[in-house]
Amino acid sequence: MSLARLILDTLRLRDPDAPVDLAARWSAVPERATTAIAALAGYEQAAIWLVRRLGERGALAAAPAPLVSELRRVARSDTVGGMLVDAQAEAVLARLVAWDVSFVLLKGTARRAAAAHYPYADARATIDVDVLVPEAQAPSLHERLRREGYEYAAPPEA
Repeated sequence: MSLARLILDTLRLRDPDAPVDLAARWSAVPERATTAIAALAGYEQAAIWLVRRLGERGALAAAPAPLVSELRRVARSDTVGGMLVDAQAEAVLARLVAWDVSFVLLKGTARRAAAAHYPYADARATIDVDVLVPEAQAPSLHERLRREGYEYAAPPEA
């Protein structure tokens, strides 16, 4: 069975395989493949998800130690980053509520806000706060947020 199938079977929320079978499959992963798996999980920002699923499915101890170590390192970093994004989202949303502005959370911020309702919604890393506001209010909100100390994450021309 391919590594891709193993990763998909691990991440899938409906468990197709008995946990013992999954653990056996992870124990057979060649150590040379661990770098590629870790890189894929990092690229897809899914280290938190993969670590959680390996643990829940009883396969964490069976997976190659270097892979688990790297996944845990990235998951810790992504968790801290997510907490920082959550704090920024709370600060921005508090301002929008105080200013009586309608908004819709988008992308990672929306996923994280939905974590109480959807399993693993918070298990992918996110790096910014994406909020949709009414077009007519956007220019004044932009200026107001800049006056509040918010800076561009990237150069404005980008």
